[in-house]
Amino acid sequence: MEDLTQAPSAASASNARPAIRITLQNGISFVVDAASMPLVIGRSRKCGLCLPFPHVSREHCELVIVGDLVCARDTSTNGTVVDDEVVRGDIVALHKTARLNFAGQVTLIVEPIVRRGPPDEDLRDTVDRRVKANAHIPD
Repeated sequence: MEDLTQAPSAASASNARPAIRITLQNGISFVVDAASMPLVIGRSRKCGLCLPFPHVSREHCELVIVGDLVCARDTSTNGTVVDDEVVRGDIVALHKTARLNFAGQVTLIVEPIVRRGPPDEDLRDTVDRRVKANAHIPD
């Protein structure tokens, strides 16, 4: 099976698109394609990535693609730590692998990558409906 992810510098320009690989503290990682961006991270179940910790804001941070860059935008009250710098209400480009810390409670590793091949379909609405139907979670 062909590897559809590679370092940004090695991508062919014709079918390359930015994406991110997120690694959780437990070592599980997953790729979020441009079709699923922006990715809202926070405590709310409505976020694309829910971090159920009491000091994490409901919508703490947003990962967005601006041009060919993956960026983190802080939307919290107290800021998001990107590597060792506190970002408050601002947007920063993630040029390399970065550590994002939320309220001192959880750290994610975010790595900008380039994906090749056809774009993934944005399945967030479908998955949300399926999860809610199976779990009987009210809106």
